[in-house]
Amino acid sequence: MRIEPHRYWKHKEGLVKRAVGTSGDLLEIGCGINRYGSRTEYRSYVGLDLDRRMRPDVVASATHLPFRGGSFDWVIALDVIEHVAELNLCLRECRRVLRTGGSLVVVTPNFLGLGLYDSLADPTHVHRFTWWSLERALRRNGFELTDKMQLLLHSFIPFSDRFPGFLRVLQQSICVVSRRSI
Repeated sequence: MRIEPHRYWKHKEGLVKRAVGTSGDLLEIGCGINRYGSRTEYRSYVGLDLDRRMRPDVVASATHLPFRGGSFDWVIALDVIEHVAELNLCLRECRRVLRTGGSLVVVTPNFLGLGLYDSLADPTHVHRFTWWSLERALRRNGFELTDKMQLLLHSFIPFSDRFPGFLRVLQQSICVVSRRSI
């Protein structure tokens, strides 16, 4: 099964809506061309990226977020954290800008996954995550995992209901929701 790029991004948009809903204040780290900003119904949306050519709302690094602590209900990082050299600093910054009870949604390539977009395909990836290594990194930096979301972007879709745990290990991307621990 071939996934066209527009379908891939539509699927990620659906994941964000499923994980986050449509209320509260949302920060997207690594927003690129601000793909989700125009499609949101949140109280407020801020798109942050290092590349000013992408026209983000804020040009800044994921390791030094220019916001007061407790500014957001949601932080999303879609295919970003694998590029950040100082992962722990990035995750601590995400935690800092979240309100108590706020959540972080992370999508990142799965090192054990099958598919075109795996973590070996891009030489700019600094980190290679598995479900377990990402969960450890989140816990180490003050997050509690609340949901593991199944991505249906691979050829195993007919088997996804019969073997969800096994297929999750092999899916091409990891998608988790984690809450800021108190």
